[in-house]
Amino acid sequence: GLTGATGLTGATGPTGATGATGATGPTGATGPTGATGLTGATGLTGATGATGGGAIIPFASGTTPSALVNALIANTGTLLGFGFSQPGVALTGGTSITLALGVGDYAFVAPRAGVITSLAGFFSATAALAPLSPVQVQIQILTAPAASNTFTVQGAPLLLTPAFAAIAIGSTASGIIAEAIPVAAGDKILLYVSLTAASPIAAVAGFVSAGINIV
Repeated sequence: GLTGATGLTGATGPTGATGATGATGPTGATGPTGATGLTGATGLTGATGATGGGAIIPFASGTTPSALVNALIANTGTLLGFGFSQPGVALTGGTSITLALGVGDYAFVAPRAGVITSLAGFFSATAALAPLSPVQVQIQILTAPAASNTFTVQGAPLLLTPAFAAIAIGSTASGIIAEAIPVAAGDKILLYVSLTAASPIAAVAGFVSAGINIV
């Protein structure tokens, strides 16, 4: 006879066990770089470094000996330059020098503000002398403002030692002194060599060299 009608679908059976995890797929492409974050706060300022040692400026009389004279009429000394020197120069009132046309210029100009912290000097006699009493060589620093040719003594004089009770050719004296002389940018600086006022009447000749330190 005819096939009977299909019976009703039976109830769904229970879910089977989970299968094994499949293999990991390939890594995806790198995404775009994110926006730059905000700049962090500025750190604290570091401690100030130590002050530098400064610059050394040299002076020397060159091949012509310096002439240092104490006389009844006037005491004269020598302007010390950079391998040259100018004798026969007197301090006006014991405190200043004006560079006239016949004297020339033996100063240098400070390119920045600073402080002269020390002065060193050396003298070597080129002529023998037997003074009435000991003579002593001194070196002084003078400065002038930018627009002036008149220089004024600054700081303490450097007294070279020993003082000479007698001078032979080649006799030497030297010394170093601390200073605290402020200079402005554009100021001119000059060195002057002479005998101390306490020295007797005498004429001393010799080579002179010196150096200043400026910070």
